[in-house]
Amino acid sequence: MTKSKYPAYPPDVTEEQAQFLLTNLNDCLFPRQCFDEGFAIQKAYNELYSAIARDEEWLKSIVEELVEVDDFVAKLWQVHLDVKKEGYVQDLTLGLFRSDYMVHLDPSGGDAKPQIKQVEFNTIASSFGGLSTQVSALHRYLNSVDAYPAEVGSLIKQDSLPRSQSDPERNVFDQRHLEYSLFVENGVRVFRVPFSNVLSCTELDSERNLIYHPPHTPGKAFEVTTIYYRAGYSPDDFPTDTEWTLAGCKKVQQVLATPHSPHLARFLPNESTAARVLQTFAPIYPMDKSEAGQEARRLATNVETAQRYVLKPQREGGGNNIYRGAIPPFLSKLPESHWPAYILMEMIEPPAQSNVIIRNGEVQKGG
Repeated sequence: MTKSKYPAYPPDVTEEQAQFLLTNLNDCLFPRQCFDEGFAIQKAYNELYSAIARDEEWLKSIVEELVEVDDFVAKLWQVHLDVKKEGYVQDLTLGLFRSDYMVHLDPSGGDAKPQIKQVEFNTIASSFGGLSTQVSALHRYLNSVDAYPAEVGSLIKQDSLPRSQSDPERNVFDQRHLEYSLFVENGVRVFRVPFSNVLSCTELDSERNLIYHPPHTPGKAFEVTTIYYRAGYSPDDFPTDTEWTLAGCKKVQQVLATPHSPHLARFLPNESTAARVLQTFAPIYPMDKSEAGQEARRLATNVETAQRYVLKPQREGGGNNIYRGAIPPFLSKLPESHWPAYILMEMIEPPAQSNVIIRNGEVQKGG
């Protein structure tokens, strides 16, 4: 494997170190009509995934296809079944979602207009709601004080940057914005608890209310009203059986986005709304033995056609994907019985833009 010219991410750091967020030094152009469409359709996406999460039988039929081939999903599903058997205490649920898009421009050319295509729908660890607005403010400020030279090529040199590294919780400053807003505007306290510490600092009272005792003040007790998962989307978050979100599985996204899929209408009966959501889907195929799966296997194992696709496992975070020409050799080494644990997604082709990115204290240029 060719060694990457970029530094590893996340870097190996200590708890006392921090790292700057990966940041563009310039704005990236994003068509206004694409932004407006993403904003307008978000409510429909919220309703779609909320309905999916409530449709027990449908979700079961989808997830159970993966249980035999993906141990991680199997364990999450078992947790769900155990909790259901014990009985739900809270009738309300929180959905804090983030729909990720890229601008897609048909590479065949012609008069095609740019449009948004969904990369993924995040139902867990939906980050950057706080910091993304700060990046925009940074760009506005740097422009207002003439911080950018006329020649972009002279903008910055790598050796002029100090090396910066991050905290094991790499997104703490983004999360603080949400925490402060909840406390200042509503008086709601926020506590962060690693999976490994949950059992040692929480308990259930006689009415099955969850009670939290902060480690620094164990004599105090707080009733927990809402739990949001910052982690839990990777097997690495469950190192032992002690630490052991299903609607966020890539499989659900695939079932909705497979060409000619009948499932979207089940949750979005309004034809106009469903059509707008469908327009944001990039074609996604299963890797099973269904008719669509056989087509996906043909596309994924062919060196030429694989160049247009990305192979994704049932993981959030984006760090587990296999791209383009790397797909056929990856599948050749993977037992065919494990292929159904993946989905095949057509690559989104954004228009090229020139920019400079600061990542792990180093400069990356492209465009």
